[in-house]
Amino acid sequence: MECLILPWSNAEIERIFSQIKIVKTPLRNRLSDKMLDSLLAIRCALKRLGVCCQNYDFPESVLREIGKTMNSYIYF
Repeated sequence: MECLILPWSNAEIERIFSQIKIVKTPLRNRLSDKMLDSLLAIRCALKRLGVCCQNYDFPESVLREIGKTMNSYIYF
């Protein structure tokens, strides 16, 4: 039974640790687990869609919701 619960390889876990290392830099070392999980989920979703955060077009409904909670925006 113990053989059935062992993973075939560590590859997937190693990939996750690599992504965490990219997101959680020394300057961002105080990220909470929830924020880190959210950032990793966003990175994964954007990669699955084949887009980058720089060229992703937010849906109009999302932009309207942001506009309700923020008074000013900073564009880079």
